[in-house]
Amino acid sequence: FGNIDGSEDPKLKDITQVLDYFDIPAFMHIGFGKKFKVDLNIGPYFGFKIKDEIISYEPDGTELNSSATRGKIGLSGEFDNFDFGVVYGIGFDYQIHERFSIGFDALYERGLKAVNTINEGINKFDYKKSEGFLEKYINTASPTGFESAGQKVWLDYIRPYIDTHIVDTYGSVVGIVNPDAKYKVVIEAHADEISWFVHYITEKGFIYLRRNGGSDHQIAPSKRVNIHTDKGIVKAVFGWPAIHTRMGGGKEEPPKADNIFLDCGCENKKEVENLGIHVGCVVTYEDEFMILNKTNYVGRALDNRMGGFMIAEVARLLHKNKVKLPFGLYITNAVQEEIGLRGAQMIAERIKPNIAIVTDVCHDTNTPMIKKVVEGDLSSGKGPVLTYGPAVQNNLLKFIIEQAQKNKIDFQRLAASRSTGTDTDAFAYSNMGVASALISLPLRYMHTTVEMCSKDDVNSVIELIYQSLIALKNGQTFNYLK
Repeated sequence: FGNIDGSEDPKLKDITQVLDYFDIPAFMHIGFGKKFKVDLNIGPYFGFKIKDEIISYEPDGTELNSSATRGKIGLSGEFDNFDFGVVYGIGFDYQIHERFSIGFDALYERGLKAVNTINEGINKFDYKKSEGFLEKYINTASPTGFESAGQKVWLDYIRPYIDTHIVDTYGSVVGIVNPDAKYKVVIEAHADEISWFVHYITEKGFIYLRRNGGSDHQIAPSKRVNIHTDKGIVKAVFGWPAIHTRMGGGKEEPPKADNIFLDCGCENKKEVENLGIHVGCVVTYEDEFMILNKTNYVGRALDNRMGGFMIAEVARLLHKNKVKLPFGLYITNAVQEEIGLRGAQMIAERIKPNIAIVTDVCHDTNTPMIKKVVEGDLSSGKGPVLTYGPAVQNNLLKFIIEQAQKNKIDFQRLAASRSTGTDTDAFAYSNMGVASALISLPLRYMHTTVEMCSKDDVNSVIELIYQSLIALKNGQTFNYLK
């Protein structure tokens, strides 16, 4: 059988495929002659798959079944169960009795259906479905502390690919595959996005705000927003003095957290309150998802809705490829990362995992006004970013790097000072220590409404997580000393 699509895995040997179809021909039989006849045959045939197995062996002689072998060598699917085509050929008949004859036919079957779907590649999206989900997910507001609408969209998407799920008190959602397994592996992202709170309403109806997470005051002026109230969405804008009125000769005042404000078109405070707006209402930007130059995703909240998308795609691909993992997989979308990793802290205690692979975003430092000497040299389009730091378990990191190198996945490296600032820290220091690693997606213009990432990088992060799960053994430990 050999390698498929150039795939190579030196850790496997003797890969064998067995593929059987039962074909039923239904052809016309046209004969010429009397005692000795020449026959022409033509018509359709219908085939039904009865066996499709791929078997391989580890170097130690351990046999791997079809599911494990497919996962190891990166096959994404099986041959179709049904086939059809045209059968035609020529034959000869010799009549030895009025009731008996001897004949020979040479038939050729030409398939009219592509039954081989195995080499689509594990990192290929079902673009219509996957990007449709991504757009809906990005466009659904999920501000810190108010993530439930986005979480519902995410859970509805992954339901077909999991065995069960849990939702904790504050809204973190976990899709589980193999819930009875003792060895537990987490792949995680965070669900929340930065936003604002209504903080103070003036008598003239202007609204001042307080941050909910790391919202950037400098991008606010002239932006359109949604104020989330019990009566529904109320539209408003961040007002700002016209340039003509700021030319007084003194130093121009920049946007600051204490001078930006919302205008919802009301004359006074009472009108504002009649719309359902009150202190504590959450405010999000109305900017939505788009694709730029066919190669980049753009929108607000790619930090870290892209992470939720990528782990959901891993779950979909494992299910599509019929990969049977030997451990429990906990696909985790945690809340409240933007205000201190709180959701991850809570859900880590609930799951009590053995391994945690976290995905989040990091900075593309190759755009203007960023100092590489401070932020490092990272770029969109050059692959996932793997982080070094105290919270990252080095042996697990080396294991992930091995999978990247073996599967020819380009990656970049980042050094974190003290902490990673992501949910990796929360998982690493929970439950007396959990082996944790961080796979990041390079992102331009973080915490703006035009966050941007490369489609190729998204594909690569998905593939790296997928391949790492395929290679991980049940009960595998990464302890420094044994």
